Amino acid sequence: GPTDNTVLLNVSDPARPVSAGPALDGHTAAIKAVTFIPGTRLLATAGDDGSTIVWNITSPPRPDRVATLTGHTAGVTALAASANGDDLAVGSSDNTVIRWALTDPAHPVQLGSPLPQPTGVSALAFSPDGDTLASAGAGQTSASLWNAGPSLVQPTPLGAPLSAQAPEPRVAVAPGGKLLATSGPANDTRLWDIANPAAPRAVADLDLPENALAFSPDGRLLAVASDHGAGVSLFNVSNPAQPVPVSIPVPQGEPSQITSINGEGSVFGESVAFEIG
Repeated sequence: GPTDNTVLLNVSDPARPVSAGPALDGHTAAIKAVTFIPGTRLLATAGDDGSTIVWNITSPPRPDRVATLTGHTAGVTALAASANGDDLAVGSSDNTVIRWALTDPAHPVQLGSPLPQPTGVSALAFSPDGDTLASAGAGQTSASLWNAGPSLVQPTPLGAPLSAQAPEPRVAVAPGGKLLATSGPANDTRLWDIANPAAPRAVADLDLPENALAFSPDGRLLAVASDHGAGVSLFNVSNPAQPVPVSIPVPQGEPSQITSINGEGSVFGESVAFEIG
């Protein structure tokens, strides 16, 4: 966002969110990426000052600044945490991705050297097992998959880049780890079978320009936020080759980020959390 702090909200009543504590005031420039670290009470924020700050929010009224990650020569634009919370990938407009081990959050360790990217990084996503990292960059015509298993200090590319022509490509990996969503070759959304990450296979295109992507926890639903005023659309991707639109009430507008999608209950019980930019 345009500000240099992050606000924590209590959303136990989603219709009436309230402040959960003071703003996380640690950056000196606009914040561009925020992510929770799974399995922990940690939150990472990053922005145009080139730094990433790790916060302990066990007590939201008293957030604790745990560590500051540096190493980039330009602003940080994307964050992704592995499902086990041990690995944090940080992407920057300096055309690199740096991975950090967070097994000891107070003493993060950089894993290997920065991963080179063709352009500045616009999106990052880990597979559920943490073995594959997907990256995409602003102005790129492709997204890339990396072999990023926990035993590999220096990830290596997996197969050829995936076609993803869009001004700022986005990527999302389904919880099963076998399905990837990217911006498509005609500024739409493309689904990939990545059961074999070294040989990904395009299986379907959704004729819908996207600004953000997110899968439900069970992998059945894909939420696509359009940057053309169409709001948020949901698709049942249980059969990835034949995505089916799901009709539920979702707000219109131009969401800048889908923060979560709740996959519990019936289709009509789904909920989508997002930010309007």
